[in-house]
Amino acid sequence: MDVVDPARWQFAVTTLSHFPVALLETARVRTLPLLPIRPALVVRGVAFAYRGKRHGRRWWRNGDRCLFWGSLVPAFLWGVVFGTIVRGIALDENREFAGTFWDPLNPFALLGGLTTPALFVTHGVVFPALKTRGRIRRKAKGAAEKRGVVAAVLVVAFLTWAEAAEGSIAGAGMVADFFGREGWAFLGSAVIGLFAALHPEALPSTAGSENGLNIENAASTSKIVQIMTWAAVVFLPLMLVYQSWTYWVFRRRIGVRNIPAGHN
Repeated sequence: MDVVDPARWQFAVTTLSHFPVALLETARVRTLPLLPIRPALVVRGVAFAYRGKRHGRRWWRNGDRCLFWGSLVPAFLWGVVFGTIVRGIALDENREFAGTFWDPLNPFALLGGLTTPALFVTHGVVFPALKTRGRIRRKAKGAAEKRGVVAAVLVVAFLTWAEAAEGSIAGAGMVADFFGREGWAFLGSAVIGLFAALHPEALPSTAGSENGLNIENAASTSKIVQIMTWAAVVFLPLMLVYQSWTYWVFRRRIGVRNIPAGHN
């Protein structure tokens, strides 16, 4: 099981239980960008499973293409979704969706779609630098420095457009990577905090700020919030213990000498 699955479920359950109205309204604009994600993930999973089943450059090349596009499409479209949420959607005076099916195809959301793949690629090369040593670490560190520049530029552009001030976190992550602190680099780029600038808005409205959903008018009843608070008190420590245990198990750096001879 993916080590971040518990976090995904926690986020989904928390959002649904605490802000059901906001989740319902965003579903209207999430439909278009999310439609291709499932087929892309299926193609990606099949490529992982079958790429090594046969020998031949053509087979491997096609498998690599499926892995590439099956990873790029979800990364881009999730960025479009997040960009749409940060920008807001058209809500009328009754706080009901008043936009069109094509609202996610706006420049800000598309910039978000470019930003998330850049961040994911940066994470992908920073993590080997964090967990390896020797030649692999040096190559990963060099790749992180180059790709981190692109990611930082896109993040700053995205956050500047959103009138947020968290761009310094991404910059700090890139600077930390240059000085060999991959842990801080990974943390810095992972916790940009796009939604910090939205508080107290849960879902802004492009048709007028007074029509937006905030943490008061979009929240569940106090009884449900109390139940979910107690659930968080019980399950959040368990999730943290699980995540800490997985990190502890894989805490050591590895190098080329740790790779079995038959896999070199």
